[in-house]
Amino acid sequence: MVLRGALLLVLSWIIPTLAAWPPTFPLRTSGCWIVDQQGVRVKLVCVNWAGAEVKDGIVGGLHVRRASSIALTFRDMGFNCVRFPWSVWMVQTDPVSPQRHLLATNPELHGKSTLEILDAVIDACALAQLLVLLDNHVSDGSWCCSDVDDNGLWYNSRWKTSDWMQAHMKLASRYARQPWVIGSELRNE
Repeated sequence: MVLRGALLLVLSWIIPTLAAWPPTFPLRTSGCWIVDQQGVRVKLVCVNWAGAEVKDGIVGGLHVRRASSIALTFRDMGFNCVRFPWSVWMVQTDPVSPQRHLLATNPELHGKSTLEILDAVIDACALAQLLVLLDNHVSDGSWCCSDVDDNGLWYNSRWKTSDWMQAHMKLASRYARQPWVIGSELRNE
């Protein structure tokens, strides 16, 4: 009985959100709300798609499923938004991954740089009508959040404040014409 009540509560919150979908762009704020061009409130129901922030710079799951299939699964689960963590390292170095196995079911991405792969994944999200939030999660392309990993602030001994700012500006320029990319977190949480 409790589970059924919780499910109904979640559905009562998600279904009205998706009823007026997709929003008309551009989005903006009105008081404390995010609204579309018509003034209709847009509630974000986001999922995190991690991977671009760590050592390979590639979002997870592309070795098992196509990016478009993963995006459609998120949408079918009731999400309308995807949050992509990224690292300053990934954006500033934009390496081509030699690890083809990470892209096994997306062979068209073999030989692409990490930003080109992120472009393709964001395009898949846009085709699935998923809003995108970019999250500067860390500076180094590594797992974070210990007392000694040197990723607590937006700068460290390897990445200056100017590197962090350039990475944000690079992504802002790159996605300025992609209306489904609606925002960027300055730094993780």
